[in-house]
Amino acid sequence: MASFLKGITAAVIINGSVANVGGTLHYKGETLPPIGVNKNRIKVTKDGFADIVDALNSPLEGPDQKSFIPVERAESTFLFLVGQDDHNWKSEFYAQEASKRLQAHGRKKPQIICYPGAGHYIEPPYFPLCRASLHTLVGSPVIWGGEPRAHAMAQVDAWEQLQTFFHKHLGGKEGTIPAKHMWHHCC
Repeated sequence: MASFLKGITAAVIINGSVANVGGTLHYKGETLPPIGVNKNRIKVTKDGFADIVDALNSPLEGPDQKSFIPVERAESTFLFLVGQDDHNWKSEFYAQEASKRLQAHGRKKPQIICYPGAGHYIEPPYFPLCRASLHTLVGSPVIWGGEPRAHAMAQVDAWEQLQTFFHKHLGGKEGTIPAKHMWHHCC
């Protein structure tokens, strides 16, 4: 959205892709084709789940370059939150490539925070780790990555980093909402 819409001054990208994925994007006469997929690069875990981390083509090569989201057009300041055990796609690589592209076009270097052992779904604190679920584009269950402890700690830190970033770049009241336990004690 930050690449196509005006007035977006701050954006947090959580394990995002720099390429358009899944279907053609049409906006105001522009077309962004989806990045290519090679199903032969899908691995299967011992539990029978798909590991799709290598399935997408590189957005740096051949016709797939047309799928690269034009991040350099954004007026936003970016924060990338990256799970280094993301098995959906190569989030750390994508964040680094977005950073290179932004800087090559004279934009400010984005902040990139990497979380070792965190998977794809970095959700609000204390949400349980989603190890695997049905991926509608793949048509079967896929693994999302993440080690339970490291992933949980990443969710707590990411929540605070996200709020701090938005307070800094969007103004408003200082301080963050602490990551409180999302459960209560029964009598």
